[in-house]
Amino acid sequence: MASIKERLSRPVSAIVIDLFRILAGLLIVVYYIRLFREFSLYTSETGLLDHALQRELFWFTKLSLFYPGCSPTYKIFWLVVGLLGALSLTLGVRPKLGAAVSWIVAVSVHRWNFAVINLDDSSITLLLWWMLFLPIGHTLTLSTFRGRSDWRSEAQRFVNGFFLRAFFANLFIYYLTAGLTKLASALWREGYALYVVLNLPLARTQGMWSVEHLPLLWLGNHFTLIMEPLFPFLLLLRKGSPIKYVGGVCWALFHLGIATSIGVVYANLTLVLTLILVFHEELGDLIRRRDGEGASFQLLEWKAPRGTQTLIVSYLLVLLLAMQKGVPGLKVAWEPAMALLYLGGVAQEYHLFDWIDRYNWTIHHKIVVIPEGGAEFEMPSTAMFEHSIRGFIVQSYLLPVRWMRVPRPLTGEMRNSVLERAAQHFVQTQSATLGPRGKVLVYSKVGRVEKRDLLSEELWEFELMEFEYDGERARITFPRLPSADREQP
Repeated sequence: MASIKERLSRPVSAIVIDLFRILAGLLIVVYYIRLFREFSLYTSETGLLDHALQRELFWFTKLSLFYPGCSPTYKIFWLVVGLLGALSLTLGVRPKLGAAVSWIVAVSVHRWNFAVINLDDSSITLLLWWMLFLPIGHTLTLSTFRGRSDWRSEAQRFVNGFFLRAFFANLFIYYLTAGLTKLASALWREGYALYVVLNLPLARTQGMWSVEHLPLLWLGNHFTLIMEPLFPFLLLLRKGSPIKYVGGVCWALFHLGIATSIGVVYANLTLVLTLILVFHEELGDLIRRRDGEGASFQLLEWKAPRGTQTLIVSYLLVLLLAMQKGVPGLKVAWEPAMALLYLGGVAQEYHLFDWIDRYNWTIHHKIVVIPEGGAEFEMPSTAMFEHSIRGFIVQSYLLPVRWMRVPRPLTGEMRNSVLERAAQHFVQTQSATLGPRGKVLVYSKVGRVEKRDLLSEELWEFELMEFEYDGERARITFPRLPSADREQP
């Protein structure tokens, strides 16, 4: 056991880990800017989400800095605090404290907006979580950029590598789960899954792909099936291996391709950034060769706080169990393990797009506006639901399938809440176009994108809702909702 721990603790280049810290910090800063931009849609209590209902559905979401009735100023204050924590992490000024503060705020936002949280959000909390353990802040700090510390001497510093290799174990769990579970999907095995994914409303490039592209997408489909579970094995290759370099290029192109075509930008950029750590030996040698030649090797006397190694090993074991959904003999373990991750603020879900056979629903809206005393006209569906993963998740609560499990007695209440809030938000944001009074009808086409209907010709059309508006107030007249007789607050 001691020899294993000694091997796991072999020194690693401190400057490479801090290079990763800086780039990850910048990504987290951009993520916080995104949270500010989305504030009115999701975080505000006048947005699309019924936060009080979420707290009723998922008890752990009450463990948050946010609570029903707290003012917008209060929420924005905490977002600013989280952003400052991310900047502190990036600049290397008390980086672990900054990471801790930013992590607490991010977890609170995720629990507050839990109904639309996805892989992008969990990747940011994962980054911040690992920043609490990785040996960061020994190089490339604000002092370095001010010239008070020489980066050439910093390039010779080494630190204990235990937590870096623990992070690699997390990558193994991620890629093996994401890669191997796709083999259970008929659409993935037959080569149609990528085509289906790219034609769902969550994809950035929806509408750009036709059956003529199937041969190209078949290749991309099978590239994913073959390469995704192999990526973590690059960590086992020797330094400078040509196969490792080729694999690294494939790794980067794979995630950049997903970010460009589908979205999930923060998650995929996170995984591109991890290549810095995958190639930590090569990068460390390269940096030292540039200007640090001849400087002495410095092993820093850095020790992690007592108990943190045990904590991170326990986390990895729980994470491994949480990914065993559907595995015979281990089904009983995944649910309590996942509950522990949610409770601890490090919830992860690595079953990525293996659900495509069940959740391959597409939805198209037609919005017809009939202003009082004027001619009717149509508006784009993005005026009501943004074309994004969050927008797709919101719409999923209106479909026969929901993004996350909602207790059956409350599924109708969740749907009603989305309808009411979507109508209210629409009239508030589109008042200049709508005019003072009138009526809005929303028609939807819903169906599956599947092998026998790749062109989505078998969608069924129905009236999703109808509401009247007066100024910036909406009242739903169809369907008949429990709250339809009153105006929205």
